[in-house]
Amino acid sequence: MTYWTDPSHHHGAIAQSWMAHPRIRARLNERISGDARIWPTNWLHDTLLQRLPLARTLSIGSGLGALERDLVRQGIVTQVTGLDFAGDVLEKARAAAEAEGLDARVRYEAADAFEYLKTHGGFDTIFFHQSLHHFERIDELLKLVHDALAPDGVLWFDEFVGRSMAQWTWRDLVMPNAVYYMLPKAVRRVRRIRTPRNPDDPSEAVCAAEILP
Repeated sequence: MTYWTDPSHHHGAIAQSWMAHPRIRARLNERISGDARIWPTNWLHDTLLQRLPLARTLSIGSGLGALERDLVRQGIVTQVTGLDFAGDVLEKARAAAEAEGLDARVRYEAADAFEYLKTHGGFDTIFFHQSLHHFERIDELLKLVHDALAPDGVLWFDEFVGRSMAQWTWRDLVMPNAVYYMLPKAVRRVRRIRTPRNPDDPSEAVCAAEILP
């Protein structure tokens, strides 16, 4: 998967997530923590307070590494390994950790998640932050995650778990487009509403509907 090895695909307009909209983010925070002002990792800190800091943790699909550094800053983890593809993305993540003086506690490795989990285990927590919905073979992956967790280990995922992209059909877009064309032409930004995915990323929500089952 070469798409995510390009750092520009992790930030800026091209990577803007609908979940980053302030009103949506507030609603998500409220659903998780009960308070729109409390972010999920802050809630995690308070929920696991008696067990903190977690000694051995893994983050799969770490990207530019913001989650891993936040986990260390908040004292949620003693150390964490961020797993992702090779390329400039990992180099930027390592540089950011070093700039904050966190490089002794935050490691980034280039590895295939399936192969890595077959040979590593005993994790207190495994994190997926907006990365799990990019994986195929969800059953196989989460079986490996289960086996890699310690007996009282925690699985954390902050994810889109709606419809998989292959489940969208033209019929699903008829009503949204009908409503869209009721708007004045002057305020329409595109010719028609398309499937809600990034057409350049073949992994986007590839098996999202399978995550919860």
